[in-house]
Amino acid sequence: MENKPYKTLEIADTDQWPSGYDPYGDAVENFSSIDLKALVRLLRSEEHFISRRGLHLFGQLGGRAYPIVDEALKLADHPEMTARNALIDGILCYTNKLEPIQVQQILAMADALAVEDSLAAVVQSKLVAFIGALKLDVVVEAIDNLPDKVQRLEHLAAYRSSLTTIANVQHVFDEFRKYPPLQLIYSFASIERAAREGTINAAPIYTGADFVSDSVVMNVKRIIDQNLRQKNPDEWRKQILIKRRARADMSLEPK
Repeated sequence: MENKPYKTLEIADTDQWPSGYDPYGDAVENFSSIDLKALVRLLRSEEHFISRRGLHLFGQLGGRAYPIVDEALKLADHPEMTARNALIDGILCYTNKLEPIQVQQILAMADALAVEDSLAAVVQSKLVAFIGALKLDVVVEAIDNLPDKVQRLEHLAAYRSSLTTIANVQHVFDEFRKYPPLQLIYSFASIERAAREGTINAAPIYTGADFVSDSVVMNVKRIIDQNLRQKNPDEWRKQILIKRRARADMSLEPK
């Protein structure tokens, strides 16, 4: 059947799907640029469950779905958090290809994340990574593009609060953790940006249960590791060996 995965995703009841059939896997594995029209049809559906499925597929396709990014961005305020999570998964594949007017639509998502929800925390952590990967001039121009004046001023204040010299990453990290959600997103993003720029060479320490804080620490470690691998491969290999030996020594300790 032509466009079988896309037509299947429009069927409300998954029990009515062909037995054992995975439309997402089929669409990803057999993707062709001509399929983008069918994906746009899913994204434009007035049925939230269909547009949610469209965003899930958009996220799984990664950079291959870039040509229809503007269609996906129209759903940045989708009522389902799982859909927003899928949207930003796709966006993270080409962060620095986006124009400020497109970035603005993602920044606006931060205003809906001040809730105690595990999935909202996941989206929040991805927004931190998204903003942290952007150039500062793009962030500023995107904030200027926010249509609502109050929203624009709130984001600008949150952004300005993140502009601090990170002399002691642990102290700054601990202070940022006290911030309200919007301010926290921009501030944590500044730590990840500092890691990308190489102005910090060690991640903060965190042993608590907050998902966003833990994600920032993991991202900073990953970025620092990537930087070292690119700039000094010999030192990177040395550090890998040191870590392996440390883990081996720990495994030999009596329980």
